[in-house]
Amino acid sequence: MRKFLKYLNSVIISPDASDALIDARLREFKRQVPITLIAIGLCSALTLTQAQPESALWPRLGFAILLIFMARRIIFWRNLNPGELSPTEKRKTVNATMPLIIGLSAACSLTAMYLSIGADFDSAMIVGLWAAFCGLSGAFAMASAPRAATTTMMICMAPYGALMMAHGDMLHFVFGAVLVLGAINGSLLLGRYGEMIFELIRQKQKVLASADEARENLRTFIESASDWAWERDADGALTYLSENFELITGLKRKEFLGVSGGIFLCRSEKNADVLALTEELVSRRQPFRDVRYYLDGADGNTLH
Repeated sequence: MRKFLKYLNSVIISPDASDALIDARLREFKRQVPITLIAIGLCSALTLTQAQPESALWPRLGFAILLIFMARRIIFWRNLNPGELSPTEKRKTVNATMPLIIGLSAACSLTAMYLSIGADFDSAMIVGLWAAFCGLSGAFAMASAPRAATTTMMICMAPYGALMMAHGDMLHFVFGAVLVLGAINGSLLLGRYGEMIFELIRQKQKVLASADEARENLRTFIESASDWAWERDADGALTYLSENFELITGLKRKEFLGVSGGIFLCRSEKNADVLALTEELVSRRQPFRDVRYYLDGADGNTLH
């Protein structure tokens, strides 16, 4: 049993998955899972109307329990804020989706097979389409975790398809074969889709790491230079002032970090004309060079 649970755990998340990958999966789950659960609930309610009156009690009771479970999961995902979680908490949250995926998939497959008992072909086909809908919806909601996605699709669609193939007549056999082949083909496609997502995440990580390394190298160079430099964010606020700033100006860096660059440069009236031009270029995200700014130091002397 322990080995089986360990395998199920690996269906959702690999032990060596990076924190960036876990974060991407969690944010994708938050976007997709609530919508998928709502859609599955509505589709299930419509499909349940096809149950035979004498056999509808247990499916309806199970459906009521399932609705309560799904409603709780919808509220959970809607209220979840990934930005407030630590990497360990994110990993645990992603891992905790295993009961939802495996449980809903198994419930869908078992319910479909139960509803097909004594049903004519039209009713059996509607139930099969419902199983396919649950499998496809759940799989695409979990597409960022390929093994979870493929497991969901196979559990929902393949058993019911195999049951239809064993029914004995050609209509049931063909319909069942379509479900089984669709589950296999969909699983292969989703596996490839997941690999593409992984590759994009890896490439993004490499780009971000290279950017951080380049920025660190630049700052190292700046710190070793005799001049001082600053850096602003997309909103124009100062996010960095080199250490030489305090040595040259006598001013404290912490007094200016986070404030607008325009306010920082307004300390000297000589910047009025050039500041209007450069702030306009900054607001339009356009580069500029060979501009001289003036700054009044702590001793009252003007620096540039």
